[in-house]
Amino acid sequence: MIKVKAQESPITKIGTNEKELKYVLKPVYSNTVAEKEIIDFCQSLTQLPRTYIRASLESIIQTMIHYLMLGYKIKFNDLGTFYITADSSAVSSVADAGLSQLKNLYIRFLPNKELSEEVRSAEINLDGIYKIVNYDKKIYEKVKTTSKTDLPEEEDTGGGSSTPDDGGDDFSG
Repeated sequence: MIKVKAQESPITKIGTNEKELKYVLKPVYSNTVAEKEIIDFCQSLTQLPRTYIRASLESIIQTMIHYLMLGYKIKFNDLGTFYITADSSAVSSVADAGLSQLKNLYIRFLPNKELSEEVRSAEINLDGIYKIVNYDKKIYEKVKTTSKTDLPEEEDTGGGSSTPDDGGDDFSG
């Protein structure tokens, strides 16, 4: 089950620099799973020695880094594709085009169809409604507790937002 929360956030009005407070849905992260926990879980599924799993994982990571640095996309059929993107400024002439345009490089992940469908069809529970106490310090206060039973009967909760979450917010209530 995936938990989400309605969180008050400043949203910039289109065409202006004005911000207005709106409530948006964000995932609730329980915690971060460490590499050791992943290895332990894999070991429980396969009964392979942990040292084999750890060595395999390290080898896969090094291989992925190697191929990404060579400009390859990496596709795992049961998972998705990893690739590098560039953030750069636009220039109007070929004479101005060059490395000075580059702002940053990023690693992206595009999940495969099955993984995307699994997430879209997951059972969702609304954890609560949170109001900003101090946005700069990322402090939120729970102002309303809700549950799945508070959602309308006919509402489709499997969709989600088309705006990606930056993944860095970890607000607890």
